[in-house]
Amino acid sequence: MKRNSTRESQVSLVRSLKLTQHISKGQLEDYIQLAINFCDIPLAYISIFDETKIHVIARKGQDLGFVPWQESFCRITSETKATVIIEDARMDHRTRTFNAVKGHPSIVFYAGFPLFNHKNEVIGAFCIMDHEARKLKKSQIHSMQLLSRQVNRCLQDEIDLLHHISHDNSKSDGSVHPSSEANIDVEQELEATKKKLSHMETLLLKQELKQDGFELLMDALPICVTFIDKEYRFQYLNKTYEKWFYTSSAEMMGQHISKSITQELFKAHQPLYDKALAGEYIQFEGVFPFGPITRTLRISYIPARDNNQIVQGIYITCEDISQLKDYQKQLEQSNESLMTHAYIASEDIQSPLKTIRRFAEFLEKDLNQKDIDYKKEYLDFIIDSTNQLDNLTSDLLEYSKLDHIRYKRSKAISLGDIIEFAKSNIQKEIIKSDAVIQSNIDDVKILGNRNELTLLFQHLLSNAITYQEKGNQPIIGISTEMESEHFCRIIIRDNGIGIAPEHHETIFNPLQRIHAYHQYKGSGIGLAICKKIIDKYDSRFEIQSDIGKGTTLSFLLPKQ
Repeated sequence: MKRNSTRESQVSLVRSLKLTQHISKGQLEDYIQLAINFCDIPLAYISIFDETKIHVIARKGQDLGFVPWQESFCRITSETKATVIIEDARMDHRTRTFNAVKGHPSIVFYAGFPLFNHKNEVIGAFCIMDHEARKLKKSQIHSMQLLSRQVNRCLQDEIDLLHHISHDNSKSDGSVHPSSEANIDVEQELEATKKKLSHMETLLLKQELKQDGFELLMDALPICVTFIDKEYRFQYLNKTYEKWFYTSSAEMMGQHISKSITQELFKAHQPLYDKALAGEYIQFEGVFPFGPITRTLRISYIPARDNNQIVQGIYITCEDISQLKDYQKQLEQSNESLMTHAYIASEDIQSPLKTIRRFAEFLEKDLNQKDIDYKKEYLDFIIDSTNQLDNLTSDLLEYSKLDHIRYKRSKAISLGDIIEFAKSNIQKEIIKSDAVIQSNIDDVKILGNRNELTLLFQHLLSNAITYQEKGNQPIIGISTEMESEHFCRIIIRDNGIGIAPEHHETIFNPLQRIHAYHQYKGSGIGLAICKKIIDKYDSRFEIQSDIGKGTTLSFLLPKQ
């Protein structure tokens, strides 16, 4: 019964005050645009409730059309009387049967923040939606809650004004006059009162920005937020702006924006400012200098309107998307590299598989013959091909894991221990080739990860053993030089076949073989794994080599 009573109270308020007709949408749309920017969301709206439908009084994004009360997300917010976050409506028992979830417009994510009247009754909601599942950060939830308070205050001011006018035009018993004449009087007085207040709103806009809740919200954001008036002068800037531009609010308040961004940049952007002041929402991306660094920014110019829809200035938001752009570039490079590697890998994998199949067919045909000498040769080919395939897939797996696994860095590891671990992992290769590994290293401790560095030296030593002239005994030397107080240079020399200068770069590309497998049985990925590891330490290989003259590889690692 209490819920029905509250519902009737809401309906009575909406109907008697004609709230849906008179609410000013300018400021509300500004708040919605801020919500979209804060949460990177495609759809946001502010609604108040009626017994038959939800009245959307301000919106950005797709129009949801008519939604019955029983199938509305707002109903859940109204009944909960608290913030409602549904990360995947398809999985939530309260919403999975909604038509808006199962069909058009396919709403998946919803977050609703209730709006209250003076009696603490829910009269509406500030809502954001998306067509895919997502999770809001704590800072985004906090920002939306603060922003909804500002919306609530804005709505309450409208309600108070409507109450006042309705009271003046009501009958002696306090009820609102039902006649159309009285309704016209209410509307006329409302419009007249709003016009009187318009110039006051312009003067109060700066003070509104400084109210405790809004200022707390703005200062909590990791993006720059500022407000400039129609003369391009600062009337507000948040803490992030002060940090990025090495300035203070006290210093910039009332100053022309060119004082912060330079006259040249102001002239370049003035046409965009003017478009925003004419009521157009502007968003673009660009690279800008900030002292000794540069940032890639997503900048929005949001027109700030008063209750008469007159633009009084511009909200400017600047979001640093440098890291996002870096990730995007890395992803594009990774995808391109993956396509190339997949093609090469398919060729390398198919080759031993064809060999296995061919010699297995030979064996099948000759099973009844007594001569087994050549059959053993077939088996040797099969075993050799399976070993090749096993090595290739193992190295491919190791290479791919380096992209996805982030090892914890140890405080300090003995370089001598790392080399011994690597040698023990390839002990069979060392014994079979009669390789000699000579270490002449300083007693140095490397700052790094034991697993990564062991893998690095394992592949470098294995490579030096593999690429030798037939019958040659591998002799490998490892030495160190103290490059600086913080870095040690590792030098590995071998007496192998050497590398032609034109291949000094390509040998580090995955699956880029210089020699055929029957000549040298490497997988073609070992040095690519090594490069990927030292890339993590912001290091690079320096190579000195030529055909028949052996190879010297060196690189830097951080030391204790």
